Amino acid sequence: MKIKQITLYILACAALVGCDSRIDAVNQQMASIRNQPPLPIEPAPIFTPVPQFNYAAHQLKSPFMPSSLAAELKIMAGKRVYPNFSRAPQPLENYALEALNMKGSMRNNRGQILALIQTPDHQIERVQVGNYMGMNQGPYYSY
Repeated sequence: MKIKQITLYILACAALVGCDSRIDAVNQQMASIRNQPPLPIEPAPIFTPVPQFNYAAHQLKSPFMPSSLAAELKIMAGKRVYPNFSRAPQPLENYALEALNMKGSMRNNRGQILALIQTPDHQIERVQVGNYMGMNQGPYYSY
């Protein structure tokens, strides 16, 4: 039993020696750092102005547009499209396009595909290619 007590005392003393405070060493190191002269600050770099670039290739072909589309846009630039006010208005032209919902599609006996459009009044209207929808006289095209 005495051996256990002696061993316990020795371990306790070793633990207390290991817990010795090192604050004095840290304070001494910090004092030596504070006593050193400060390092000089480098001056900010001087930036030279960049010469202005004038873009002069506005008239050239755009590299991001296919040549076929560019040719088609050039042809269409002179054409103006006007709505046909002489035709009779269709039922779906009374509603804003945002208010109409597509509910499905079906094929009739002749093989034509018809779209089923729901109005805000919960009526289902059949629409085929050439019909007009929305308040801006937009024709319906099927792709």
